[in-house]
Amino acid sequence: MVHSFQMLSVKKCQSFVCHVLRIFVPVSFLFGFLLFITFQSEKESDLRLLSAEEKNVVHRKADAMANLIRYISTDLLVVSNLHELQDYLREDSFDSSDLENDLLFFSKIKGQYDQIRYINRFGNERVRINFNEGDPEVSPPEKLQNKAQRYYFRQSLLLDKAEVYVSPLDLNVENGEIEIPYKPVLRIATPIFSERGQKTGILVFNYLADKLLNVMDNMDITTRGDFSVLNPEGYWLQATNSDDEWGFMFAEKSDITFPARHPEVWNEIKVSASGQFQTDKGLFTFHKLYPGRVIRQNLRLGNMEFPAVADLNIDVENYLVLLSHIPQTKLQQMTFYHGYALLGLYAFILVCTFVGAWVFARFRIQRLALENNREKLIKDLQMALHEVKTLQGILPICSYCKNIRNDEGYYEKLEGYFSKNSSVDFSHTICPDCLKEKFPDIYEVMKKENKI
Repeated sequence: MVHSFQMLSVKKCQSFVCHVLRIFVPVSFLFGFLLFITFQSEKESDLRLLSAEEKNVVHRKADAMANLIRYISTDLLVVSNLHELQDYLREDSFDSSDLENDLLFFSKIKGQYDQIRYINRFGNERVRINFNEGDPEVSPPEKLQNKAQRYYFRQSLLLDKAEVYVSPLDLNVENGEIEIPYKPVLRIATPIFSERGQKTGILVFNYLADKLLNVMDNMDITTRGDFSVLNPEGYWLQATNSDDEWGFMFAEKSDITFPARHPEVWNEIKVSASGQFQTDKGLFTFHKLYPGRVIRQNLRLGNMEFPAVADLNIDVENYLVLLSHIPQTKLQQMTFYHGYALLGLYAFILVCTFVGAWVFARFRIQRLALENNREKLIKDLQMALHEVKTLQGILPICSYCKNIRNDEGYYEKLEGYFSKNSSVDFSHTICPDCLKEKFPDIYEVMKKENKI
């Protein structure tokens, strides 16, 4: 009995679980699929938006840097045509006081040129104004140096009138040593000619490039990635880790380059002026800025009489790579923001689905039990009705032998008829009257023994 009850309970439990799973599994799968599609759509949308934002950041920084380069190139060409400079060349004297005073004033007003120099054709500095951290001063003659071996002097001296040379961006060097603290400078120069058309030397501006590299600090935009500036060889001029910067200026850091760490990315950068692509290391957005082209466009747009910027392979070799890199881990954190929200929603849906499936399964089990009980009751009633119908009505019975006539018209024994048409079984015995009539001796004995 106990075992049967346990088996019945187990079957009911299994039936209940099956009903719960029939509802819970399909609904959970359906909502999971829909939320997965939603997540993929949101992820792609976030990535497109993020990519557009990074392109905008990189291009806006490039535009800001280009504006600064245009600005300093205009300053250079204006100063190169000062009357005081022509007077100094024409008099062919060592009296440079008027020129020095004008350049001193110019340096103080501009506040962004570390040095303003006039170097003669032999490489000797004849006039130098040092910015001196906001307190400009004229360098005394004994501190003037010879720059004949410096690359910017040699290349600038090859230019024609009104041409402009733009140097690579590097650290300032004084007396053969890198100046400490580091001072990033961009040198722009133009040759100076006397009234007789003779090339007498060059005018050089050492632009303090910290402002150029950090131009976004004063802008209302920020990059979500790691922003850096590279030179054409892939050395960092600006990096998230300052230890990676200026590797080409130091022998012990010569192997610290972007191509060494990201060779496949650098191969893509080398062949394009700008672009964006994603690898397993994250999202890369870059733009190349060519200072020579910027100055050339500036002179054309300004309709100035200065006709050209020296080519000298500047456009090919001298450029800055502005690069934004969002690492893959950070990219996943950004794009999976909606994923976390959808995961929470899915968990809530699962709980609601399970509760609903449990309630529905319980209702279903109860309903099935009621239906089973009703069907059993109907069967029982039908069987009882059948039995009642079998024995109701008038039975044709013989007056003498007491045999009953069946539906086929044949007579059969009373006990046989009842056995076939009811659940009644017969056992044979003798009533007292028949016993007295048929077996009087036995009747008398049983009567004495009080058995009848």
